[in-house]
Amino acid sequence: MDEEGPWRPLTLEEAHELGWYARADGCGHVTRAYDEWQLTSRDQRAYLHLTLRWMEERFQAEWRAILESPGHEDSPDPIDIFEDHIGMSPGDWHWMTLAAVVRDAVTAYEVYVIKAYAEVCNAHGHPRSLDGSFPQFRKVREACRLLGIEARPLAVHEIFELRNILTHQRGQLRTADERLRFSEDDGFWSYVAHLDEAKVLRCLDVLAAGIRDIDPVLWSYSWGGELAPPLLSA
Repeated sequence: MDEEGPWRPLTLEEAHELGWYARADGCGHVTRAYDEWQLTSRDQRAYLHLTLRWMEERFQAEWRAILESPGHEDSPDPIDIFEDHIGMSPGDWHWMTLAAVVRDAVTAYEVYVIKAYAEVCNAHGHPRSLDGSFPQFRKVREACRLLGIEARPLAVHEIFELRNILTHQRGQLRTADERLRFSEDDGFWSYVAHLDEAKVLRCLDVLAAGIRDIDPVLWSYSWGGELAPPLLSA
C-alpha cells in the first residue's frame, strides 16, 4: 500500500495482492495461527464424522443384541433395556456430541484471532506472550478494528450466540427470540437448541469463512511487511 498520505487499513483485496494464499499442506503464505487453526478444524471435522458413525454402529449392534435375546412376558420394553445398558438415550448422546463440537469450534476461532493478533504485535516491536497477561478475545476484537477488521461479523456472531446458549444454558431456549433463532422443532423440543450434523458442519463452514476473510489482512501486517497504525501498541 502507498505509504504517502494518512494511514488507512488494507482492504481484503489489497491483502491478497500482497501475496496471501492458503494451502492445505501448511505451506501457504498465512499466519502461523491460521496453520494451527487449519489443523484444529480438520480434527473437528474428522472427530464429528468418525464419532457419529462409530457410535451409530455401536448403538445398532446393541439394539440388535437386545431384540435377538430371549425374553418373557414380564421383560422390560426393549427401549428400556437399551437405555439401561447404554446409560443414556442415543438422542441425548448425539446432541451432546454435536454441542461439544460447536463449543470447541468457537473456542478455536477465538484462539486463532488472539494468536494472529499477537503475530501482528510481535512484528511491530510489541512482543506479546500468550500467557495470562495477554488480552482475551473481547479486547483483541476491539484492537482488530484499528486494522479495519471485524473479528465477529454477523454470521460468526450468531454462532457465538449459539455457543453461549450451549455453554451457559445447556441449550435451553428461554426467550421467544432464542427459540426463533435456534429452534427448528415443535412442542417440548422447541425449547432446546436444535442441532444436527448438517447444522454443525454449516457452523464450521461459517467460522472458516470468517477466518479466511481476516487472515489475509492480519498476515499482511505480521509477515507481509505492511505497517500497522501507531495505536496498535496500546
